[in-house]
Amino acid sequence: MESDAEVQMIRHDFSAASLIAANEENLASWLLVFSKLEGACLNDVDGVRRSITNIRMSLFNSIMDSRLATEQVDATIQYLQADAEKRQVPILWWVGPSSRPADLADRLVKRGFTIDEDGPGMAVELEKLNESLPRPEGLAIKPAQDDDGWQAWCRALAAGFQIPSERVEFVESSWCHLFSIADPAVTQAYTAWLDGVPVATSLLQLGGGVAGIYAVATAPEARRQGIGAQVTLYPLLQARALGYRIGILQASEMGLPVYRSLGFRECCRITSYSWAAGKPKSIEG
Repeated sequence: MESDAEVQMIRHDFSAASLIAANEENLASWLLVFSKLEGACLNDVDGVRRSITNIRMSLFNSIMDSRLATEQVDATIQYLQADAEKRQVPILWWVGPSSRPADLADRLVKRGFTIDEDGPGMAVELEKLNESLPRPEGLAIKPAQDDDGWQAWCRALAAGFQIPSERVEFVESSWCHLFSIADPAVTQAYTAWLDGVPVATSLLQLGGGVAGIYAVATAPEARRQGIGAQVTLYPLLQARALGYRIGILQASEMGLPVYRSLGFRECCRITSYSWAAGKPKSIEG
């Protein structure tokens, strides 16, 4: 049986159009990972790609690659909201350069969605990574490969994203379960340890022929030491050793200077819109 690490056509095209497609295709590769989760349903709606689960984490219930005709948009949004409400889970709808129709974002807002994250999609040629950034003493970056490693990664993630204490246990159990069923040849978590303490995270996703970086977070007490750059750089170097040529990510405003210092450049904009069961379905009454 083949693993999720199907033989990928590694992307060698560095054109602007190719880098935009790389961002969107790598992001969409997460759907196959999410499809292994409890109660998951994958790609069952015409005009979009999605995975919906029974887990109350919006990321795991993502809608991507929307190619909808104008006349089917509202009905599709209503159907997906109704399905989420039946399952009592939040959903996350990703809008990028290839999303159709052009007014999809406006239609989502009218149906009660709100912006979750909005930032640039970025790309870098892995041969041109800046590897000379300062590295603090006592820093070690290791793959998280078992229960103990995944739990340490989750603790660092919770600290970095300042997740409310009442949500930490749920976040930890959800991510640990995901890692336990994901193919490590495709999806690999990395933890930065400073003097033996887990302080930062990143997540490598190989898909769309490129190396995608996600979940970069640094605990507040460990910031401004270059750790975020190092925990981003390390998995990209691992991907480069496997033959990958391009790295991509979607940046937050906080992370933007760090990624630019590594050599990343903006190539598009990607916005995610969230909606949760119990929220109004329309602002028009």
